Amino acid sequence: MVHKSRFTRSVRSTAVLGAAIVLFLGGCGGIARGAAFQPTGTAPPPTATTTPSAVGNAFMAPQPNGSAELTWDPGNDHTLTVALSLAGLAPMNPGSYPSAPYPATLGSGDCQHQGSMLHQLAAVTADRYGAGSSATTIKGIAGGIPARDWYIALHAPAAGNQGASLACANVINPKPSTTEKQSVKARLRGVPHEQGGEGAHGKARLSLSGTTLTVTLSLVGLAPGSHHDAHIHSGSCAKQGPVVHPLETVVADSSGRAQVVTTIQGVQAISDNWYIHVHNGTDLKTQAGYQPIACGDVFVRS
Repeated sequence: MVHKSRFTRSVRSTAVLGAAIVLFLGGCGGIARGAAFQPTGTAPPPTATTTPSAVGNAFMAPQPNGSAELTWDPGNDHTLTVALSLAGLAPMNPGSYPSAPYPATLGSGDCQHQGSMLHQLAAVTADRYGAGSSATTIKGIAGGIPARDWYIALHAPAAGNQGASLACANVINPKPSTTEKQSVKARLRGVPHEQGGEGAHGKARLSLSGTTLTVTLSLVGLAPGSHHDAHIHSGSCAKQGPVVHPLETVVADSSGRAQVVTTIQGVQAISDNWYIHVHNGTDLKTQAGYQPIACGDVFVRS
């Protein structure tokens, strides 16, 4: 009876040990079929990622743009004075192309529904930074500045002022009067292609990894199928400077949209003294080709 009891206990111990071995081998088999076995307390190796050392952005706005200020003085022969100030013009550059002044008009209606021209305004001539201004004095405006239904347009240089409207402003006078002196300011904005102008808008992202700069430029509002030179310049949209880096040619699709990516080697930093220009064409030896249609100042975040 003693020998039989010992034999029974031995058999039971062997069975338990065998079951434990089976479970262990099954577990190891599960690890082999799945992820690699990791010792307790050891994390898997991290996935390699590339983090940009700097990122820049630019919001691209239609060009040109600026302001108009209208004043009317009934005590001075009902005189209307219109002062224009603009940036984003093709800079005066006699070495590359003959610079012509930009005609300006005061018309009836608004920028979306332009009526007849009421008065020819003094043309705007750009300086070497692409900025310009003009002032026009018109006597005998008995009715003053109306509440609405006036607009001011800046046109592309062309004979007879029939060039496209590059920039436009609706004149809104909240307190019209025929007896008191009036002063009204209006914002001149670039006119997109779909509204009869040449402007476009969008955004640009600049990413610097090591010394490799990647620029992604996205635009809408272009003429379908059109081609445009683009550059990174030093300076600002308000005070244009020289080219720092050329970008890939912008080519619009059939809906007037475009996205281009440019990779530039050997760049040490993204400067907050940069801006991105998109030109009206690819022939920059003409004023019409050079004319900026979209511009954005670059701002940087590390």
